[in-house]
Amino acid sequence: MWIPHWIINSMYKAAAQGFEGAQFNLGLRYYTGQRVPQDYTKALYWFSKAAEQGFAKAQYNLGAMYANGQGVPQDYIQAAKWSILVKTGGNKNAKLLSLFESEMTPTQIAEAQRLANQWWEAHHKQ
Repeated sequence: MWIPHWIINSMYKAAAQGFEGAQFNLGLRYYTGQRVPQDYTKALYWFSKAAEQGFAKAQYNLGAMYANGQGVPQDYIQAAKWSILVKTGGNKNAKLLSLFESEMTPTQIAEAQRLANQWWEAHHKQ
């Protein structure tokens, strides 16, 4: 699908201003190389920005990038953390964790759960 250059520029401006949907979409463009050079490091950066704001699709993609070692060293604990947060946020169909959970020790799973709980508490203070 062709995307005009001005749309990418607008997306970048919105992402830089903190709009999580634009951050996710910019991350997706860098991940796929659509209208920008493919760059997993930049994709990870923009997915991280959106994921930190609770954007579930970005959390899922971030978890997948950690699981696959794309743009970052492979890290099943971080992958599991983001996968747990996607499920905690209400996406019960997110099955990313089941793809690599068998590669993790019980201690690693517990650490991922601890990190997910810590993130959730920090971002959902009452």
